[in-house]
Amino acid sequence: MHYTSVNHAHQAIEQINQLRNRRELCDIILRCNETRIFAHKLVLSVNSPYFKGLMNTRYYMEPGLYEHPLKGIEGDAVQTIVNFFYTATVSVNEESVWTLLPAAAKLHVAEIQSLCSNFLLSILDIENCLKIHHIATECLASNLLKESTDFIKENFDKVNVFFMFYFEVFVYLCLPVYEQDHHSLSVFNNRS
Repeated sequence: MHYTSVNHAHQAIEQINQLRNRRELCDIILRCNETRIFAHKLVLSVNSPYFKGLMNTRYYMEPGLYEHPLKGIEGDAVQTIVNFFYTATVSVNEESVWTLLPAAAKLHVAEIQSLCSNFLLSILDIENCLKIHHIATECLASNLLKESTDFIKENFDKVNVFFMFYFEVFVYLCLPVYEQDHHSLSVFNNRS
C-alpha cells in the first residue's frame, strides 16, 4: 500500500511559519531601512530566483544568522511577500499595489507580479493610466505595459483633457505665488 498525505506540505509550512514568528531557527534577516524581517534562507530560496541566486553565493552558504540589506524596496512590501512565502496568501489593494509590484519585480516573485498587474488592469482608468503605465515600465511588466499603452492610445483625447485640466488648476494655484515672487524681484531690481 502506498500513501501520500494531502496535508503534509501544508502542515509543514505552517510549522515553519510558526518557527519564523517565534524567530526560531531563522538564518537570515532582511533589512529594508528600519524594518527587519526574520526568515529562513531555504524558504526564501524556493520561492524567489533572486534569493536562490543570493543564497548560492559563498558568503550565504556558511551557517549562521545573516543580515541582508534590501535597498530601494519598501519594508511593508517585503514583509507582505515573505508572509506570502510562508502562508500562500496575499492581499492587494489600491494603496499597497504601488509598493508591492516593484518589490515583487525586484525579488522576481512572478505570482505576485502577475497578481498586481492584473489588479492594476482591473482599476485602469483615465485618472490613473499614466501612473500605471509608469509603474509597468519601471517593473518591466510587459502585459500591463501593453494594455496601459493601448488604453492611453485609445483614450488619448480624454487623457489629454483630464491632465490639462489639472495642469491648469496647478498653474492657477501657483500663479499668485509666482506673481508675488516676480513682483518682489522687480521691486528689488528697481532699487539699484
